[in-house]
Amino acid sequence: MTTREQLYERMSAEYTDFINELKTLPPVEIIENSYAKVFKGDILSCIQDEDFDEEQLKVFLTSKSPLDEFYQKELWNRQIAEKIVELGYQKEIIRADCANPKDISELKTYYKIYRIIASRKGKNSIMNGIGFIQNYHLVIHPRCKNFIYEIENYVYKKDSKTNENINEPEDSNNHLMDAMRYALEPYILGSSVRFI
Repeated sequence: MTTREQLYERMSAEYTDFINELKTLPPVEIIENSYAKVFKGDILSCIQDEDFDEEQLKVFLTSKSPLDEFYQKELWNRQIAEKIVELGYQKEIIRADCANPKDISELKTYYKIYRIIASRKGKNSIMNGIGFIQNYHLVIHPRCKNFIYEIENYVYKKDSKTNENINEPEDSNNHLMDAMRYALEPYILGSSVRFI
């Protein structure tokens, strides 16, 4: 059985369990969960139809919770490393904000998160990243509430005189927006580094 078939089988089983659980709920709760049914069906279609390479499929297959988010502010590096290990991501490439090279070095050296690398920033990197991402249809799992909150509240700055939007996002509600740009960085920059 191929990795894609294994992943599809695992996610199909999860989908079937979800549908069976849904059938036991009162009508009001079924309606409230209808978005999740659509989303789970979309994910199954993506796994079956999208052009993921073998490495990307393996990451999904081996991850404990590939569709979950982890969002917490003001953690010490030790706490970050513990969470990375707990979630099973210590062997994956992790792109961190390049503004914190000391933290990246500490996570590598002291906490053995060897595949953490610095993001690359340059002139217009935020706007280039936003422009790249806007070419795609984003599917966000309903459990990723912080991501949903940020993407719904990510806005452009307004000109103080005209009150019209200017071509620069506000520096707020952007932790996960930045993380998404870092994850897509090899594609945005046309890098030889592969996103897996």
